[in-house]
Amino acid sequence: MFEYIERNRKILEELRGLELICGELIGQSDNQGEVNTRVLQAGEFHSNVMGRKYHIAVKRGELCQPTLISGEIAIVQLIWNHLPELRGELPAFFLYSQALQGVVTEDFTEGGKNDIWQTRPHEVPRGLAETLLRKPDDKELPTVGFMIQREDGALVRRLGDFNTVRFYLLQGGNALADEFLEIMGKLYKNQAWYVF
Repeated sequence: MFEYIERNRKILEELRGLELICGELIGQSDNQGEVNTRVLQAGEFHSNVMGRKYHIAVKRGELCQPTLISGEIAIVQLIWNHLPELRGELPAFFLYSQALQGVVTEDFTEGGKNDIWQTRPHEVPRGLAETLLRKPDDKELPTVGFMIQREDGALVRRLGDFNTVRFYLLQGGNALADEFLEIMGKLYKNQAWYVF
């Protein structure tokens, strides 16, 4: 039930010893014309847990606080548990750094090499809305995903912004709401699992 969280915790230990420094702006999102989240490059590292190199991004903004991040990680765990076909689209890690004051996650642009844009409604993963939301036609759902044009020309989809899903699950009335709250509670009590 907590496989993603356990892996996340192991990657946290790998990152704990690195000196991460925020660099170039690689993305931002806004709400009614005001920027509320900025995404910055923060280097790269080789993960022994995953057996490969990853580029690191830091997301900063009003929604990037430890108590809110526990909800986003709980969403990732729910997707991992109930939509195993989407596991490869989830960020390899999703953590919070007190020193950097933001979310530390996988940089889907790979250091700015890849073009990236928000998914359009027809690109949203099948089953995501029906499984996690009471409103499967929600217009905000495309904000969960990103389309990435890699240097080699490949077009891939990744998932990385889970605020919309958390909002609906917290309203209740969803079959997975209880599981979500259980996972979130576990994380909230054990912030050392995702905060460094």
